[in-house]
Amino acid sequence: MWHKIEISENNIEASTDKAVLIKMKHNSNYDGFVFWHPKKLVRAEGKMFTFSFNDEFKFNLKKYGQGKWNNRDVVREDNIGANVMLAEWAL
Repeated sequence: MWHKIEISENNIEASTDKAVLIKMKHNSNYDGFVFWHPKKLVRAEGKMFTFSFNDEFKFNLKKYGQGKWNNRDVVREDNIGANVMLAEWAL
């Protein structure tokens, strides 16, 4: 089954030809984490965006350091499935 989550433009950190870097929701358990998602599964819908995925999709979430010396270093990484992603955006 396919799922679609609506996000704000503020949740889009960066974009390349093939993927979009999406920030997790602030009030989720993964606040501060980002993940790359295929660009072909991200759509602009009016002033909002959506990203789509199916039940088998796995998300590789990363949290980068915020300090002077580790701002590009991954300080925490987590892999979650579609059901967890849906739950985090439903909070």
